[in-house]
Amino acid sequence: MLFYGGLLLFCARIAAGLPAHAASATIIERQDDLMDEYDYIIAGGGTAGLTILFWLLNTAIWTHLTPSWLSRHQTNKLQAQINTPRPHVGLDGRRHTIRAGCAVGGSSAINLMLLDRGSAEDYDSWVLVAGDYKKDYAAEWGWENILPAFRKSVTFHPPTKEMQEMFGITYDRMFNAFKNIPGIVSPKEANDGSKYGVVWAPNSIDPATEKRSYAKTGHYDNGPGRRDNFHLLPGNRVVQVTGVFSDTDGSWVADGVRYKPRGISKTISAVKARKEVVVSVGTFHTPQLLERSGIGSEDILQAAGVPVNVALPGVGFNFQSHTSFSFAHSFGVSVFPTQADLASNSTFAMEAQRLWDNGKKGPYTAYVNSGVWLPFPVFSNQTEALVRKIRAQGPDEYLPRGLDPTLVAGYVIQKEVLIQQLRSHESAWLESLFSGQTAGGAILQHIFSRGTVHISPDDDGLDTDPIIDYRAFSNPVDLDLNIELLQGVRWYMGHEAMVAALQPQETIPRIYDDAGMRSWMRRSINPDVAHQVGTAALGPKELGGVVGPDLQVHGTRRLSVADNSIVPMVPGSHTSALAYAVGEKAADLILRRA
Repeated sequence: MLFYGGLLLFCARIAAGLPAHAASATIIERQDDLMDEYDYIIAGGGTAGLTILFWLLNTAIWTHLTPSWLSRHQTNKLQAQINTPRPHVGLDGRRHTIRAGCAVGGSSAINLMLLDRGSAEDYDSWVLVAGDYKKDYAAEWGWENILPAFRKSVTFHPPTKEMQEMFGITYDRMFNAFKNIPGIVSPKEANDGSKYGVVWAPNSIDPATEKRSYAKTGHYDNGPGRRDNFHLLPGNRVVQVTGVFSDTDGSWVADGVRYKPRGISKTISAVKARKEVVVSVGTFHTPQLLERSGIGSEDILQAAGVPVNVALPGVGFNFQSHTSFSFAHSFGVSVFPTQADLASNSTFAMEAQRLWDNGKKGPYTAYVNSGVWLPFPVFSNQTEALVRKIRAQGPDEYLPRGLDPTLVAGYVIQKEVLIQQLRSHESAWLESLFSGQTAGGAILQHIFSRGTVHISPDDDGLDTDPIIDYRAFSNPVDLDLNIELLQGVRWYMGHEAMVAALQPQETIPRIYDDAGMRSWMRRSINPDVAHQVGTAALGPKELGGVVGPDLQVHGTRRLSVADNSIVPMVPGSHTSALAYAVGEKAADLILRRA
């Protein structure tokens, strides 16, 4: 989940229900109208943050929610832009622009609306990478423990009977062709942990309105937004978590936050938390906020002139996302109509608009639902060659120099878990969505390179962006994997079942020699498809973890993290459903210790 900045402050006495007069939210326009102290502060009003809010309010009275990087009425643009200042060596010196959700609901307000889950192995890997500490993490995490959170976060509306029947629309040809390729399975329900094969994936769309369903509509408008037992302060940004050292055990105890209005104002205000501060500002801003608060690598903090409160090297490390590249084919058969025809065929577009205007029907209600998520051995015969190459690497050979030994130790375990998944027939490595169009994309689901997100040495403590380094292809195995993805696309597009259905001919990239393909990859690959995770990873401190199984930050009390930054290994899925599930799980953990 991406959410640019953000803070929700939350003050509650836990009880069985809400008073009958809790009817409408109190939207705070002036700092003077805030209370001095709240029970809970949720820093971030994105996908996970609003999910936590919803459940805390369902079990609390006189709950108050305060500063948030939200625009309540969404009059501001829905996206914030971050530019990576450093050229990426692995991408031929290219820079990358990042867009983050900047609205109530965070990136669930702007994303692709795919609400899919990964395979069971993806979530079990979170426990495996805890090494000798996996028993502690298995009690709360892994597939069986996260599945209830996934289920709790959605209301499933099955397709109508009409939609369930076969229509002969163009992408059915491709869907059925995939089903006829040996080795590619077609699970009836991929969201049950069997996310591999040719798959139908649901969207986060309200069937009553055919409009986007996201965290604001689901967890704010339908609950907190109608209550007066919390405060929401729109248009503000949390810049620091405050705290004191305990006289009893020496731990750092969070006691509030400092925040400022968005924009040019430099006025900083403070508010206290009696019970807990929950950081939920996303994979990019969570490590920045922790580091501004004196929690992180001593070297990073000292370079930025920030006093060290908790030495925690894992903050900002372990940054991962999915990489992708585009390809295209011409088809020897007609594929009309497709989404592209809405832009190129005026007659078709007018009819589509008429159907939408008269009952929310037709092509404008359709979205991408079909795709393949393929295990590596299904499309490549290079599995064992790559395993040998990975194991021949030194422990820190392709990591940043001078890395703390705990981070190296954790990464060594991660590589072994990735090797298990590389060999598995139940863990996807290649994703490609399709909807009848000639253009497509291949998305690598797991990577060996590890990036970083850190506070800038020139950070002003206010509005400076974090320094984001994807370190794309810093581990050369990722380039090998992408080459295999391209060959995998060629394998299934050239299969007799696909040829019979579509008669495809490759038009992009049409490069076949190894050196040429590698050069093309570096010039064209996208290092990030907005599925960022890992910068405040779940795991033991001894292996580079930032939060424990209860999501509380190591070395602190009354401070937790709850967003996709806690995910230690990116799953083979889009990450919107993941952010909701993390929020659901976090709410459960918070309520248990309330």
